[in-house]
Amino acid sequence: MSHFVQSIDEEKLFTATIWRHFSVLRDPRVKDNQKYKFKHLLIAIVCSMICGANDIDAIVNYIESKIEWFQKTLGMPSTPSYKTIWWLLVLINP
Repeated sequence: MSHFVQSIDEEKLFTATIWRHFSVLRDPRVKDNQKYKFKHLLIAIVCSMICGANDIDAIVNYIESKIEWFQKTLGMPSTPSYKTIWWLLVLINP
């Protein structure tokens, strides 16, 4: 049981750490069209890229392959579409 609790704490720390570094970014999306939380998308994208995803197809495929983890850890309802990831990356001010 203690390993499970430690794992959850590490997951929360991991996502909180990623979000802390990207929290200065503002959500560029239209407010009435947001199925996914901005920070959850950013965390999923960063995780994907850390694991070698280097284009939008690879990012979506990675998220899809790990959707159970993203659902458990972030509460992400489903895998975001190619279009969702593409628009977010296009709209973010680098």
